[in-house]
Amino acid sequence: MKKNSLPIRSLTAALSVKRSLPAILAAGLLMGSFAQRAQAQATPAQSEETTHNLLDRIVLIKASAAGKVKFTLAPEDPTKVTRDHWPIVFIDYENDGKNIRQMYNLTEDREFEVNVAATQGGVIKITGENGMWKLVSASQTLKDATFSAAYALRYVDLHDNVLGTANAQGRYALGTDSYQIETLNLATNKLKDFDPGGSTGSTLELNLSENLLTSFSHGYSQVQILDLSKNLLDNSVHIAGYNSFRTDNWSVYKGGNAAAFQKALGGDNADIKVDRTLAADGIANLSINKLNIATLPALPGKLPKEHYYYTLQQRYEVPLSPQGNDVWHPLQTMNLSSQRKAIGVAGSEKTTRYEVWREIDAATDQYVRVPATDYQISEGQITFRRGYGENARLFVAMTTDAFNTDGYPLESFERGTTPITTDGFDAVLKQPEGTASGDRRTYFATVKAKGQNDVGDGETRVLAERFFRTNTFTLDASELNYWYGYINNDWANAENWTGRFVPNTLVGNYANNKKSDVVFASVNSNPNDADIAPYGETAIRDLYADQNRVVRNYVNATENGRAMVATPGKQILLKEKAYLWDLQYPFKVQATANLRDRGVAEYTVVQAEEGKPNGTFLIEKPASNPNYKANVEMFAKSFDGNRNKTYATWQYFGSPVKSANRDQLPLESTWVRKYNRTLNVPNSDEKWEDVTTGTLTQGEAYEITQPKPANYRFIGELNTGDFTFNVNGMASATNYQDMNILANPYTGAMNIEKLDFSGATAADKVVYLFNTGSRKDWIANNGANATINTGVTEGQYTKAIPANLAGYVNGMPKDIPSLSSFMVKSTGAGTLKYRYADLVNVVATENRAPERRFHSLAVDVESAKSADRLWLVQAEGTTDRYDNGWDGEKIFAPGETALYALQDRSYQVTTTETIGETKLGFVPAEGEQNYKLTFHIDGADGAQEYTLLDKRTGLTRAIHDGDTYEFTAAQGDAAHRFTILGNGAKATADQRGFQISADLRRNFTVKNFTDEPAEALVFDAAGKIQARFKVEAGSENTGTVVMPGAYVVRVSNKVTTLTQRFVMP
Repeated sequence: MKKNSLPIRSLTAALSVKRSLPAILAAGLLMGSFAQRAQAQATPAQSEETTHNLLDRIVLIKASAAGKVKFTLAPEDPTKVTRDHWPIVFIDYENDGKNIRQMYNLTEDREFEVNVAATQGGVIKITGENGMWKLVSASQTLKDATFSAAYALRYVDLHDNVLGTANAQGRYALGTDSYQIETLNLATNKLKDFDPGGSTGSTLELNLSENLLTSFSHGYSQVQILDLSKNLLDNSVHIAGYNSFRTDNWSVYKGGNAAAFQKALGGDNADIKVDRTLAADGIANLSINKLNIATLPALPGKLPKEHYYYTLQQRYEVPLSPQGNDVWHPLQTMNLSSQRKAIGVAGSEKTTRYEVWREIDAATDQYVRVPATDYQISEGQITFRRGYGENARLFVAMTTDAFNTDGYPLESFERGTTPITTDGFDAVLKQPEGTASGDRRTYFATVKAKGQNDVGDGETRVLAERFFRTNTFTLDASELNYWYGYINNDWANAENWTGRFVPNTLVGNYANNKKSDVVFASVNSNPNDADIAPYGETAIRDLYADQNRVVRNYVNATENGRAMVATPGKQILLKEKAYLWDLQYPFKVQATANLRDRGVAEYTVVQAEEGKPNGTFLIEKPASNPNYKANVEMFAKSFDGNRNKTYATWQYFGSPVKSANRDQLPLESTWVRKYNRTLNVPNSDEKWEDVTTGTLTQGEAYEITQPKPANYRFIGELNTGDFTFNVNGMASATNYQDMNILANPYTGAMNIEKLDFSGATAADKVVYLFNTGSRKDWIANNGANATINTGVTEGQYTKAIPANLAGYVNGMPKDIPSLSSFMVKSTGAGTLKYRYADLVNVVATENRAPERRFHSLAVDVESAKSADRLWLVQAEGTTDRYDNGWDGEKIFAPGETALYALQDRSYQVTTTETIGETKLGFVPAEGEQNYKLTFHIDGADGAQEYTLLDKRTGLTRAIHDGDTYEFTAAQGDAAHRFTILGNGAKATADQRGFQISADLRRNFTVKNFTDEPAEALVFDAAGKIQARFKVEAGSENTGTVVMPGAYVVRVSNKVTTLTQRFVMP
């Protein structure tokens, strides 16, 4: 091929003046003759006349309007055309402001390079005879090329230009006269639309690769090589015309050098054409597009299937969800049925296989296959049965034998979100990195041809695991999420929920939306107003609260009565509403009927267990849940089965449901009695009456015993309203007629501080709790690190709880547990009130605002079989006498250890302005001698110092948090055994182990509280001994003087010494 660079300035005079073609011929300016060819070609076509057709055959326009443009032209095939000379062409362009015309006689492939200026819009015109069969101008940024008058063209290559930018539509059109083009290459031209003009009936080889075409349906009838790869084709593609891909052999013109054309002039055109066969050269390349199983055409014509390049299509875009976006919910059905059937290269229709995969890490393209049990497929429609949390990213892999050539399957690729402006390879991402692929110029065909390409989808690049897949979509199972109980009863185990999402039911993550609902899987339709479809299967296990839980709506229509269970020590708060089916009469009572008339109690269970606080179930909006029913358990640990109260172990309790029948506690194995404050049995303090029938009234106290500990259930309507307790008593209380034993009527602990005493002016603002725990329980739950409790821990023998201190003193309970009884003393009639709203406390302990905490010194005493506790509390504004609501009197029990404060009354809890000198009384238990004190100091600021004085031994000891003190005691010992001195005070003489007194008869009496014998000496004013006597340990003795006067008495032993001065009359 000859290359010509046209001169810029000096041109021959003959070419710079327009002359007629005959004159040019006569001047001998054209070279070459076709005379010999006329004999060589039998029936050549007649060329056009050369005297009147100097038309604008080709017009090229450069996008930048100025610069250099290269193009190649080649003449016709001499064996095909009868002509007297090689075709003449003129090239018009602008240079330095001058219009230039250059003439050439085409005898071979000739490349031209011209400079174009902007003044005429970068236009290059090629005129002359219609003898040009080849036009090549690639990579020249041409925005337009017209050659409708060059209808002799057979070979056009304008690839890598910008023909799609000439208009807003990105459209490029050939003229209707382009009916002889055999080879057309318009690859990489930003084409969005293409009009083939008249080329559909002649073109054998067509390349439209690397454009922006979205459709192709032109029906080329003769095409044998077709490359539409790297476009945006996204619908049905028509590639097989009448004779497409059916020609076994064909030839196309290609051009050549001068020798090749001279050879052709002699009748042999082998060097200016290409012979092809369908078996070796036929191609249909649709790779790197947006086609899919349904829109990919079947194998066209007789094309060998290994030459049909369909692999690597953009990931299939799933349809919009019912929400109008790419977020799907369980039970919704994604319709992929369009991809279900295809013929492809298989020759017969094949059925697509669907699998769901879950993306683990988008950054590394890690994903795992979803178990087939998590979804259902029917006729290409996928229904998600289970989810993977709140925002799981999934895709569907579709494999089909319709598109699988020798084991190389249809694959997909990921496209990024950057704008697509160049061609269909824009934003094609490399896997697994997710970065733009560098393989733009790779000729993608089958994976086999490319090898392990870096854009295809599949698992770890293993051939058998490559697949065509959808784009990634979100499966959000947080709002259509059912409790099923696949594994166990654990609320916090995501695998137990159909959506593998634990609802936002903690105080810290609760939200007022469906993500905080608890919905049980069921076949039954849920109540209409629940606004949630049934799951279609029924939960197989109950749901157990693993910690305090907050539920927005509770929906349960299970046929088998699976329940939401408030486990021991855990709370469930229903914030909004329960939508419950009727287990007893599913076909008779409507789901909208009042809960009182429906069998719904089985759906809610409040559990009890030995050694743990009861479960708690509360309803924040009782008005929205009237007459709520539940199963409430009570664990009765009292036993012996002896109906004689003196010997049996009884447990106090109250009914947690309205109108509970005595029959709910088996008559044959339980004994139940009810408290009657006014009962007076001669020579007895008995206040309990047998209950064998009737209703157990809420708020009233009962006691139970049985042969062995057992669990019982109360079934009925919960009390979700405010409650009023009646109290009464006598001012001069006899036979305990000032004691009112009441019971918590709720399935939640009552906050003692919230108990309203305003209607009971004659009552002490002190709540007494009862417990049947053992000494082992006491020791296990005792200790210096005790914290404010939310309920009474089993074994804490706590009795008096002043209302103003409840919850603010370390180790002192703040609540009255559910199902438990409590006592309030009153000397007259009145009422206590409690608001149900005060039960609903959803603020977690860890999130609670700092509470006030009163400084306290708690003293525990324990022996082998008994224990007790005393509190000394410091609070501003209190006195060292009885302060109602701040002090709690000690209630003594016969034969039990008692430790109390000796003040104007005997106190279990005494509150003063400052913890100063406090006398402690001690009563030993029957049959025990060895005891231990343990001290717990809380809320100290470091300024407090405390000292223990043992009155019996005279020993003093500083008290620190956690200190212990062991001692012995016996029946008949003096009640005032200890004194606690506060704020660093030292024990004074009269606080030590002796007591000296004198009378008018000049007798000196000495009491010895220590464990050692002592000697008493009486001195007169001169220092002489006037009396001497012994005082045994734990006893007293007397010495006498005769004369009046001043005396000093000194008593001493190994433990302590006391000296005291007297003046005797």
